[in-house]
Order: sequence, then C-alpha cells, then structure tokens
Amino acid sequence: MIKIVFLTSVIVSLFCITIAVYSGHLLQVLKDLSEKGSGLLTTMASILCILEICYSSALSFIFFVIWDVHNNLILYQTIVFLLVTLVLLYIFYKLSKNKMMVILSVIWCGLMTFYMIYLFNQFFLLV
Repeated sequence: MIKIVFLTSVIVSLFCITIAVYSGHLLQVLKDLSEKGSGLLTTMASILCILEICYSSALSFIFFVIWDVHNNLILYQTIVFLLVTLVLLYIFYKLSKNKMMVILSVIWCGLMTFYMIYLFNQFFLLV
C-alpha cells in the first residue's frame, strides 16, 4: 500500500510540474497582452499566475513525501483536481490566441489557488 501511495505522489508531482510549465506559457501570453490591455487586469492576472507557479512547484516536492496511509482522501481529491486543471489548462493553452480564454484561465488559476489553500488547511488540521 505504501508503494502505491508513493507512486501516486510521484505521478501527482509530475502533474504539478506540468501545470507550472503551462503557467509559464500563460505568463508569456499575458506579457504579450499587457501592451494591448489595461495595466490593472494584467497585473492581477500575473500575480495569480505567479502564485500558481509557486504552489505547483512546491506541491511537486511535497508529494514526494509519503502521506499517511490511513488518510488519503486529501491526496485523492488533489489528484482529481490536478487532472481536471491539467486538461483545462491544456485547452486554454491551445486556445490562447483568444483573449477571453486567457482571462478564463487566469480566473481558473485564482480558483485553484484558493482551493489549494483550503486543502493545505485541511491537511494541517488532520496532523
């Protein structure tokens, strides 16, 4: 059972790294749009994307730690959430020429950031 949890942690870590890479591309698109759009929207979007890159990179290291085998609910929730996020960010990446898709992906980054804060709070309450 511990091997399965460790393997799952490694796979989730790779997903986190992939999300961080897509976030880097999203920042590049936002940098290109900053010349055309308003400064406040671009600044807020950049901050949300930087937050996503930071916690995706942090999670990629955190998931190498073997979680408690008796309480894997948070781990499984995070796996499902990251899979959905990976698919949505890939769709946004492919449709990034549309400004609306970039704005939607920034909103998604913000929601994901708040969800990760919630998950970390739940995890530390269980410890």
